[in-house]
Amino acid sequence: MRRNLVVSGWVAAAVVAVGAGIGAVALAQGGTLAPPTEPMSEDSVQAQLDSIGTATPSESPTATDDESSPSSEQTTAGEEIIATDGGTVIARCNGTEVELVSVSPAQGWRTVGVDAGPAATAAFGFTDDDDDDDGLHYKVTCADGVPAAALQNTDDDADD
Repeated sequence: MRRNLVVSGWVAAAVVAVGAGIGAVALAQGGTLAPPTEPMSEDSVQAQLDSIGTATPSESPTATDDESSPSSEQTTAGEEIIATDGGTVIARCNGTEVELVSVSPAQGWRTVGVDAGPAATAAFGFTDDDDDDDGLHYKVTCADGVPAAALQNTDDDADD
């Protein structure tokens, strides 16, 4: 009799463990024990997208062969993102004056020589943490109300 009671206890514990496992898997798959549903068809996806309205993607910037030249793309409120090898800068123009809104170094780089303006010319630089060179230094001006960065100098250890 006692043996039957022990076996019944183990069977009950096993049933509870299996039930808990099934419940955990069901929660991980979306919280239901129902079988998985079929994926949406391409027409169904398009119909859903049409019903909510989609924004058309803007034209993406093209890559350049010169790695040290900054690339930029327009942001909202007249701000311009200027991406360089050393980091990213956000600048904006107010008439002929430029102001650096944000200067963020890339991983492994640090910011040097920031003159944020507002002024006719703003400046920023990035230097590589692993190198003792002068880094990348840029001057930013406004051309037709749009910030434009120009690389001033780089030191690729040419004088070593």
